[in-house]
Amino acid sequence: MIHVMVADDHQLVREGVRKILASSPDIMLGCEAADGVSTLELVRKYQCAGTLLLLDWTMPGGGENLIRQIKALRPQLAILILSMHNEAAIAYSALRAGASGYITKDSDPDTLIYAVKQIGAGRQFIDPNLVSQVLVTRPSPALDRLSERELEIYQLLVKGTSVSDIARTLNISIKTVSTHKSNLMLKLNVDSIADLVRFSMR
Repeated sequence: MIHVMVADDHQLVREGVRKILASSPDIMLGCEAADGVSTLELVRKYQCAGTLLLLDWTMPGGGENLIRQIKALRPQLAILILSMHNEAAIAYSALRAGASGYITKDSDPDTLIYAVKQIGAGRQFIDPNLVSQVLVTRPSPALDRLSERELEIYQLLVKGTSVSDIARTLNISIKTVSTHKSNLMLKLNVDSIADLVRFSMR
């Protein structure tokens, strides 16, 4: 069960998010906050000890500094940023500060639920449209080292796609995907999916 706390300064957004997430039986909704100060108070409360915080980037007292404060208080708490900004630089700032994911407010409900489940499972998630934008506008010369198949798998991994889902999408075995994953991570000199996502945001 994924226990989700919601922090956003707009009540309509909070209610909308709760309604969407309540449709998933393996997501439990917890406490709410409307600004940075109340979010920190929420995080400190034992009775609000959720496993994931859905956090608005632009609410009063929000942003990169708030993420750092939250992670200092509760390093194990996963943070999914909910933002109106579809900008790679902002997403990178959030990840650099310690967030586990970034999703825009124009995402469809299924994407929000998927993002929460990905992060609840210990993975990272970035809005697929934003990841595509980053890969197109900020290509890295290091990606030239990857084969065509490795690049294809790299793009799916940084979108938060699991190895088993990649195998189904590309119609190849899980073992083959895992081999390509290991090879591309070695070529890019990264040790984890989290590092791979951060690499994509450079």
